[in-house]
Amino acid sequence: ILFIFVKNYRQSENIPPSHFFKYKISDFMDLNISTPGLIFPSISFLLIAYSNRFLAIAQLIRDLKNKFSEKKETILIKQIKNLRYRLKLIRWMQGVAVFGMLLALLSIMTLYLEYMSLGNIFFILSAISVTTSLSIALVEIMFSGRALDLDLEDIQDHLKEKKKYL
Repeated sequence: ILFIFVKNYRQSENIPPSHFFKYKISDFMDLNISTPGLIFPSISFLLIAYSNRFLAIAQLIRDLKNKFSEKKETILIKQIKNLRYRLKLIRWMQGVAVFGMLLALLSIMTLYLEYMSLGNIFFILSAISVTTSLSIALVEIMFSGRALDLDLEDIQDHLKEKKKYL
């Protein structure tokens, strides 16, 4: 969206491409104080979703710990390693999202104090933080699929062993 805006701005002002980068960020973006506030609801929903994932994984880890204390299977070790990595990713997702919220708050404060360029920079960094958080969430979702693959592999191994005895 930003690229389309910049392209349209350049065309409307008849700015040659060679002179385009001589302008400041504030020449392209005109934020008012409520624009960064639009990020707050999305970050709040992200944090709720991330916390739910965190709690679900914490419960899985507790269950796996009990199973592992009963019988030490290699599949449980693989699942525990997977969950440990996913837990680390979720903590990063939460941290980056909170950082994005702080940047959005700084953007609002600097726009209120009429430091428009600084407010624009904080807003862009906030949007980048939220995007980074969502990217980490995508990686975590892929690892969650890997955990299911481990369960399916274990089921297949048990079925193969059963066929040997039949």
